[in-house]
Amino acid sequence: MNMRSAATGLCQECHTVGAMNSSDDAFLRKVREIQEARDKAIRPLAAVLVERERLRTLLAETDGPYGAAYADAEAAGWRTEELAALGAEQPLRRPKVRLRRAGSNRARIPAPVNADEAAQDAEAAAGR
Repeated sequence: MNMRSAATGLCQECHTVGAMNSSDDAFLRKVREIQEARDKAIRPLAAVLVERERLRTLLAETDGPYGAAYADAEAAGWRTEELAALGAEQPLRRPKVRLRRAGSNRARIPAPVNADEAAQDAEAAAGR
């Protein structure tokens, strides 16, 4: 009577000591050879993947300084087209710029003393 193991789904008779014969040994030897060849083939890919990740990290570290230098070049008058012609691609991310609070740099205009001054100021602002 063949009882199948719930864990492996294999016949329990195959799990007894000495139950393996020479054809089983040949089969398992072939499996090991195939797996060893697969392991050998994957090692170079694993090494290249590690190197690619290292290079991605190094490249990512240059994004901030590159973006800032690119923005400085534009601020100095270089156009995007000119920079592209020189081989400088637009940065993926622009450097973070601190936004000024609205109105912080505006000149403070004193409030008019009376309604006539207010009307005159409004006309002056409108360009009349």
